[in-house]
Amino acid sequence: FFLEVKSLSYAENLYCNNNLRTNIKQYWKPNVKINNNMSLNDAIANTQNLLIETVRLRMRSDVPTAFCLSGGVDSTALASIAVKKLNHKIKTFSIIDSDQRYNELDNIKSTVKDLGCDHEIIELSKKNFLPEMESLVQYHEGPVATISHYAHSLLMKSINKHGYKVAISGTGADELFTGYYDHFLLHLR
Repeated sequence: FFLEVKSLSYAENLYCNNNLRTNIKQYWKPNVKINNNMSLNDAIANTQNLLIETVRLRMRSDVPTAFCLSGGVDSTALASIAVKKLNHKIKTFSIIDSDQRYNELDNIKSTVKDLGCDHEIIELSKKNFLPEMESLVQYHEGPVATISHYAHSLLMKSINKHGYKVAISGTGADELFTGYYDHFLLHLR
């Protein structure tokens, strides 16, 4: 993005002394303990229990909680946990793209019907696209890697406009569970 300007990796600090010598130190690293003796069924059950507990903890807010709902498994699972496992009434918000390659409206409608939740649709607009992107670059203080940042910002603006202060999103689950082909390839790499 800029010549000779690099970004730090997550959980790193850059130290610079009086002679302008730099040293990068990692200040945090995840503590992962892999249990190779766990069965597939135990792993699935444990993942399900952890997801339910995670949603339960986030639903204890003093204000109403909004849910971002795409047509994917990640956001559908979180909204379903809130309604079916934790007995909450929820409101969902979805971005709909007019490009049929990315339009997940059928899946979204099916989930909304199944959950019986209140739902808001936000049409992906190309109006004011460049000023919005400039604003996102300023907000992130760097380049915006994917167009999903733009779509997500429209979603968050609508959620805020409807008075919600807390939103639950499946963002990151696709990367974790290799939900899309490119994430699967990255995982294999």
